[in-house]
Amino acid sequence: MTIGWTRGGGSNVFVPPSWPAVGSSGPITRTRNTPFSYFMNVCTHSYSLVWYDWAEWETFIDWMALSGLNLVLAMTGQEEVQYKVFQKFGLNDTTIREWFNGPAFLTWSRGQNEYGNDIAGPLPRSFMKAQWNLQKQIL
Repeated sequence: MTIGWTRGGGSNVFVPPSWPAVGSSGPITRTRNTPFSYFMNVCTHSYSLVWYDWAEWETFIDWMALSGLNLVLAMTGQEEVQYKVFQKFGLNDTTIREWFNGPAFLTWSRGQNEYGNDIAGPLPRSFMKAQWNLQKQIL
């Protein structure tokens, strides 16, 4: 059986005609060497996950849980927080949105110091708000 990422080939889940007896010879225990399994980086969120909607995230979260991943970056929607901070500093809407790169290039802003280059921007407010709301669902 394979429980896979939809965009990485999907799943091959099957239900056997009968399940083996569990517990008849004692409890089944699994352990791991480390308490945390880190997953993803800034590029994953920009290149792959930036186009995910809630349905895709929900499936992805299930896959992460079934895979034992328990330390996952939560970067979706961070531009909305930054936007609000910049407003408090007195910057106007256009200046702020031009500071961010477009959705497919957010990794260049987030982790590779390309802020302010307006690559494929300005970043739409509707995108920032939608990503912020999506992040709250994800968490």
